Amino acid sequence: MRASKDAQRAKSSIFWGTVKQVSNLGTKYDNANAKVHKTRNLGDWTMSAHELLGNAAKILVIVHVLAALKHQFWDKDGLLSRMRPM
Repeated sequence: MRASKDAQRAKSSIFWGTVKQVSNLGTKYDNANAKVHKTRNLGDWTMSAHELLGNAAKILVIVHVLAALKHQFWDKDGLLSRMRPM
């Protein structure tokens, strides 16, 4: 019984130690291991990446629409009629 409780404690301490390390991503420490200030944390980074990818997707959609209109009105090659399912 004692061995299983020790194993549970070890698993728990590993788990919570990992959680603590992940939550401290982007935090700078001084020599005394006290928090000095937060740098850009993981949430800020993911928000920036999400915004960048969203803007890239918007630009990609706009370029595709403009290319389809170019084929329809400039090239007059019937591209849009070929894309219709029927």
